[in-house]
Amino acid sequence: MAIAKRVKQGGIIYQGKKITVDSASGDYPVAIVPSTRACAVNGVSVTPDSAGLDDYIDIAHVTTTATTGGVVVKQIATGIFNIGGGVTISLDFGAMQMLDAGHSIRVTYVNTASVAMPVYITVESIA
Repeated sequence: MAIAKRVKQGGIIYQGKKITVDSASGDYPVAIVPSTRACAVNGVSVTPDSAGLDDYIDIAHVTTTATTGGVVVKQIATGIFNIGGGVTISLDFGAMQMLDAGHSIRVTYVNTASVAMPVYITVESIA
């Protein structure tokens, strides 16, 4: 049985980003900063526009708002495969991921199939 998540103050924030994946294989990271102050991330949704055989997604909480660098505080997800074009991968966290001010959620799309596509990311947070 799931326990409902409750918030006594603040409100829910949804933030979307787009990763433009080239046809070259490699890592395509994006940093998502839900708030300029401390907040809690509730979940992440990833929607690739095309199928990419063996492409996968990594998600981490990092100590920077840049797409590279910083220290990984928590590796939230690794090796989540692209299961098809237009199929949304929704990760509803069992517990909130607390982010300090200046931290971000880094979503990295790893292109192994050499297929160019946009990838859409949505982060749900409470601030």
